[in-house]
Amino acid sequence: MSGHSKWANIRRRKETQDNKKDKIFSKIIKELNTASQNGGNNPEYNSKLRLVIEKALSYNMSRTIINRILLNSVIQNKRNKNKLKEIIYEGYGPYNIALMINCITDNNNRTVSFIRNILNKNGGYLGRKNSVNYIFKKQIYIAYEYKNNENDILNIAEELKADDIVFTKKIIKIIFSKEKYKFLTKKIKKFTLKPIKIKFFIKPFITKKVDNLIKKKLIDFFSLLKEHKDIKEIYHDAEI
Repeated sequence: MSGHSKWANIRRRKETQDNKKDKIFSKIIKELNTASQNGGNNPEYNSKLRLVIEKALSYNMSRTIINRILLNSVIQNKRNKNKLKEIIYEGYGPYNIALMINCITDNNNRTVSFIRNILNKNGGYLGRKNSVNYIFKKQIYIAYEYKNNENDILNIAEELKADDIVFTKKIIKIIFSKEKYKFLTKKIKKFTLKPIKIKFFIKPFITKKVDNLIKKKLIDFFSLLKEHKDIKEIYHDAEI
């Protein structure tokens, strides 16, 4: 029985991992379609598409699958008038936490209705454009693995005039303002050391401290929002 139980646990764990991977891939596919439909299929002239392709590769999506998705996107774009659009909704969540919710949608009414409903039920509300934008700054990071020489990474950060360096458990992030993206994509090509990821993100200028009970409630709230297929990223000013 113990052997059977062990196999059942392994199978459940694998199913959970597969479901998580499927959700990630589904969102990346939407990002590829959005970038392609709104900026063309050539990553040389479409910086947003180039960024999403790099993200897809970092999650081990093969180039064959990526190319197939982009080809299908061109076909769908000719048939379908309802293009996917990337939109950021702003507002406040529980405990007056400022939110910027990055979405990809082909139906604005559906997406905004879901977000408004979740916020209202949890003591928050949807704001107007630029209602919380001033609280956040838009940045970009390039990430390197720890297996690389740390001095080489620090030298790259110094040469590129980075705003900051963040050491996480798995990777080293070199932080820049969003405006430096084109400059970075040109400059990093000359370095032998290649980053594993380049990503845009939004960060609050000042974070709000919350206790452990509120922290848990906020994590549950963010998970509830992320269940919706249109929601790509959630940015907030809570210190979690």
